[in-house]
Amino acid sequence: MTPPPSAPSRWWQGSGLSTVNRSPVIYVDVDDTFVRSASHARIPMPEVIQAIQRLHQNGATLYCWSSGGGDYARSSAREFGIEECFEAFLPKPDVLLDDVAVSDWRRLRYIHPSDVAALNRIPNPSDVSS
Repeated sequence: MTPPPSAPSRWWQGSGLSTVNRSPVIYVDVDDTFVRSASHARIPMPEVIQAIQRLHQNGATLYCWSSGGGDYARSSAREFGIEECFEAFLPKPDVLLDDVAVSDWRRLRYIHPSDVAALNRIPNPSDVSS
């Protein structure tokens, strides 16, 4: 007799990222978030890139978006080796149609790239029992 499959790890519970029974959904900007531009040079932000990779490895659903558009977001992620971390590449919206104001979203957290440590405090699935 084979044992029943184990429940998926809920590594995000208790992390402050989500209070529902699903992995967190995270939208990541490009410019001045995982890449800085100086003149014509594009400089990666390694701490943010590492956090993106870790979130992806730990089961977060990541979307990359930019005011430069979806193609720009994809090419930037590809340039820095993190394209596979994202589910999709989107332009930032001009209008948000929703019955609830963004300021009233209960689970939405804003994290500035300078506070990337807030993302790094999310536990690994193996560190948290299901």
